[in-house]
Amino acid sequence: MPILADDCGHLSYTVTGDGPPVVLVHAGVADHRMWDAIVPGLAERHTVISYDLRGFGGSALPAGPFSETDDLRLLLDHLGHESVRLVGASWGGRVAVDFTLAHPDRVRSLALLAPPWPGYDWSAGMVAYDEAETAALAAGDIDAAVRVNLDMWLRGPAREWHDVDPALAGQLRASVRTALMNQDVVDEHS
Repeated sequence: MPILADDCGHLSYTVTGDGPPVVLVHAGVADHRMWDAIVPGLAERHTVISYDLRGFGGSALPAGPFSETDDLRLLLDHLGHESVRLVGASWGGRVAVDFTLAHPDRVRSLALLAPPWPGYDWSAGMVAYDEAETAALAAGDIDAAVRVNLDMWLRGPAREWHDVDPALAGQLRASVRTALMNQDVVDEHS
């Protein structure tokens, strides 16, 4: 994966295909690999850019103050794209909204998949998930925090673990572990 470096660290990214650029911004429990199943189809008609937010996947932890919006702008500048189609899932959706609000002239179209919104009232299930994750992290039990996240975001309330692809669970387990281990440093500098 190519690396874009700046004073605060580096971003890891991939570029696939040829055509109008589409940028995929991953969820907060994943990394760029969450898009692997759809990249080949998109790459038939588009230049597909996926990257790891700081502290996720192959991107470094920030070494100082940073902005996810600035990171995306720097990546687009580095790749020479003035305007893009932007797709964001969950936390990546929030990054996509913030980028669009800051740089409306750089976003040709925007697709959001369940972005969090400040002030939104969480469901009882979401509150229980947050409390369980917080308790596991406070106890220093990263394995329990990973399990809580996989139960919430991969298995979900409507299926059993035998219904989940073990390879997908393994991939997401690694991504969640990285995100949780880096969360405090990312939060400190963002």
